[in-house]
Amino acid sequence: MTIIDFESRKRDIQKKRGLETELKLSDKLMSKDTEDFFDDAFDDDIFDYFLSSYEDEYSYVYELELELVGSNLKNDDLTDEQKKALAKFAKVKNSLSRTVLVTGHTLLWQLHYIIQQAFGWNDSHLHRFALPEASFAEITNNSVKTWGELCGIIFRYPDGNMEDLYWYDNDDYGRKSSLKHWFREKYTTEEEYLGEGDHYYNNQKAVEDLLAMPRPLKLFGGKQVHVKQATIDELRRGLGLEGNINTILTRLPVGEVFTLPKHVPNYKTWLESMKSLVTAIVNMHDKNVEKDFAMFERVIRKGQELMEKYCDEYGEFKEGVSYKLQEELTEELDKASEAVDLRNMLLEALNPMVHAFTDSLVYYYDYGDDWQVRVTCKNVYCAEEMEGEEAPAFIGDEDKEVSAKLYDAVHAVSKNKNPLCIATDGVNVVDDVGGLYGFCEFLEDYNSEDEALLAEAIEFAKEMKWKGRKPSPKALL
Repeated sequence: MTIIDFESRKRDIQKKRGLETELKLSDKLMSKDTEDFFDDAFDDDIFDYFLSSYEDEYSYVYELELELVGSNLKNDDLTDEQKKALAKFAKVKNSLSRTVLVTGHTLLWQLHYIIQQAFGWNDSHLHRFALPEASFAEITNNSVKTWGELCGIIFRYPDGNMEDLYWYDNDDYGRKSSLKHWFREKYTTEEEYLGEGDHYYNNQKAVEDLLAMPRPLKLFGGKQVHVKQATIDELRRGLGLEGNINTILTRLPVGEVFTLPKHVPNYKTWLESMKSLVTAIVNMHDKNVEKDFAMFERVIRKGQELMEKYCDEYGEFKEGVSYKLQEELTEELDKASEAVDLRNMLLEALNPMVHAFTDSLVYYYDYGDDWQVRVTCKNVYCAEEMEGEEAPAFIGDEDKEVSAKLYDAVHAVSKNKNPLCIATDGVNVVDDVGGLYGFCEFLEDYNSEDEALLAEAIEFAKEMKWKGRKPSPKALL
């Protein structure tokens, strides 16, 4: 994480002399690295606890199980016919699932593409990561105040900005490559978070506005409660937020999210530690942070106004703009571009690193079909300690024997940083089929002796490019 040292500027930014002077900051913004900052900001115990965990988790390889919720053949909610369809036609032995190896650097928005690829979906519907409801209730203590404190740390404030929420989907794969190749580009290419709504600062600004609401929430039965004293349930019922409050930040890496069941922290202690961390980060910056953001936004806004006035939709200067004016405009637009970079740098600097807080998340996909994938951390391997050993170093189960095949797989993922599927159970599913139960019905129709049902199912499969084959783990990702 980049840390900005504002003390090194040695000037009062209130006394600015034009845009050029305002933006000559970049050579002074990178003078203090993360470890030095935390060494100064924390007492030794807190610093060692967070920084060592942060560095270690990033070097680990995580074994994640991806299981379609409800697909286990022992699930009593499935009828005998549905269990038969899954076992016979979908080739399910236990449940529709995949097991993958990923590095601690893998971001959740990249994990989204891994899940899409792993189950055969087309990324054509909304999705989110969330804590299991029991964990969400425990970590927030059913308190809006506590939830608000965690916005920008692990939760995303539901602002309804879909374009920003799915910023990583804003390019058209159809023009460049196949869907599978596009997915692979997404989860194998090192790319930073490029959205706005996941940043701690932006989330806390939204929470401030929420808590400053002068009017109480009106609940069923005439009850009223101020949002500051509201429970999570009351917030959900009394305020029409544009999104789900149990939405995990997709900028978080796997190493800052997942841990093993026996290492899931006590949430009360974990929350207090995170508060200390956030306080240290905020205190590290000078009192001009708000003014810095205002300055950046002013420069950016001016650049946008110039673009609208003098440039066409492709960013080219309009006809009639003189060469001299183009030179002047280019200088101003460059300053606006630099302001964007500096603003984003500052936003990133204010993001606290997170100590892993759960052993599982739920991935929701297509809110109509209601697909749910439980993502569970099964094991963690320390690749660095594996060098020269006969078996991988286990963080999770030290007594478990590891095959040579798994040993090689962990080393490969650690070395090339690309995810790898090591096990599959069941065929790929398909979009727009009606969720798990609709998929079971489709399987029955696809193998039916009724010609009309069979023809309709075959036509649907052809349209969706579903072939009904069980994927090879090695070739899946």
